[in-house]
Amino acid sequence: MFTNRSLLLGITAAGIVIAHGTNAGATDSQARRAAAERSLGHGFPEPVMAVLERTPGLDSTTITSRLGQTLCEPGCRPDASGSPAGGTRVRMSQWTFDISRDGNGVSSESAGQEESGRSIAGRQPTPPTERELEKIGRAFVAQRLVGLLTVERAEDLVPVSFARKSEGGTDGRREASSRVVASRVVFARRIQGVPVVGGGGTFTLTVANDGAPLSFAYDWPRYVARTSTQTVLPAGDLLARLQRVVAIRTSGSPADLPPLVSPDAASFPYEVASDTFLESFECGYVDSGDPARASGAPIQPGCSYRAIRVLRVPSGGNARSAFAGAVPGGETFERDERWAEAVVLSGGVLPRRPEGATAGAR
Repeated sequence: MFTNRSLLLGITAAGIVIAHGTNAGATDSQARRAAAERSLGHGFPEPVMAVLERTPGLDSTTITSRLGQTLCEPGCRPDASGSPAGGTRVRMSQWTFDISRDGNGVSSESAGQEESGRSIAGRQPTPPTERELEKIGRAFVAQRLVGLLTVERAEDLVPVSFARKSEGGTDGRREASSRVVASRVVFARRIQGVPVVGGGGTFTLTVANDGAPLSFAYDWPRYVARTSTQTVLPAGDLLARLQRVVAIRTSGSPADLPPLVSPDAASFPYEVASDTFLESFECGYVDSGDPARASGAPIQPGCSYRAIRVLRVPSGGNARSAFAGAVPGGETFERDERWAEAVVLSGGVLPRRPEGATAGAR
């Protein structure tokens, strides 16, 4: 709902209105910005970090039953089938759920969610504030995801980004108008103060202006610690490792890299190449949230990044492209075939991702 433009054609007393939907870029929360600043300047909170692994989640029948207890209207009967992603698709009442194959994640949407958002915006034009979105999200977890998304004693559920969807247009008198029709909040997970980064360990809720849920998604495995640990690199070495990966992603070669600003004096945007700047850099446990990974795959220390590349174009001006990912944080680390940066730093070939992709980042 926040990734594609939408078009609609309406009739008003003034005539035809051609309207369009725009999705405002997500805004990082204060908590995420503070974590990124700490990571840029200091790297990891401890010199030695645990290595974790994801454990299998609940079976689809149990998940369906628990969702039915809180979201199914009286008399409804869930209808289960296979999903395109290889998990299970369940329909109940106005909801459609896709349950991941490992049982740790669910994505959903309610029937007619876009039209519902527009209708509610007509009665309630003011969207919830960020503080209200956080409160609504926490209440949804506590009341609707009982036994599915459990925040353990040593964990925290932290809001990390907010976004709005607006729709507007121009009528026959060329008068422009715009209104917010949906808002989104993304929560991430912290384990003993250390964030889970890379896309896994998240909960996302989209609501209408009155707070009614339109869609939600979560990836929330139970992690267990392995007996192994990793000694992690200091901030300067982490940034040098990231600079090498960025150079390979953008030019194919890590040669002739410019000197980096010392972490002690670093701030965002942080220059890692003459044309590339970091917008965010957050160190923690890297989990992509990929349900296709085998249970027991290592969840290793690493740092997620989001970068902007600015190129001059022949016609004048600049062209900007964005990309994201995560780099391993350990002095030595396990090679993970589903973690592109870990593969290339282990001597493999980095798959070319189209710029603008955000693999491994949330």
